[in-house]
Amino acid sequence: RKRVLVVATEDNLAADFLDATRAAGLDTPTSIGLLSTMGSRIAAERSITSVGFDFQLMGAKATEMAVGGKLKHITLAPRFLPGSTT
Repeated sequence: RKRVLVVATEDNLAADFLDATRAAGLDTPTSIGLLSTMGSRIAAERSITSVGFDFQLMGAKATEMAVGGKLKHITLAPRFLPGSTT
């Protein structure tokens, strides 16, 4: 039996998908793996595996640039948040 991986681009979508798969009697991660690419509090609370960014740091950096008047290229490292869905 093949296992399928679903990548959700938003944590609310991932949570809804998780609810739907469980209602259909499908098991994660045995039958379906689920990964969200947002990494918010919703994913953490639902134990959804995710790859995301530190949105507070992102906002702080954006504010610094907006207030300082100088735009610059920055790179934020992604965070891997293991959950029970992979």
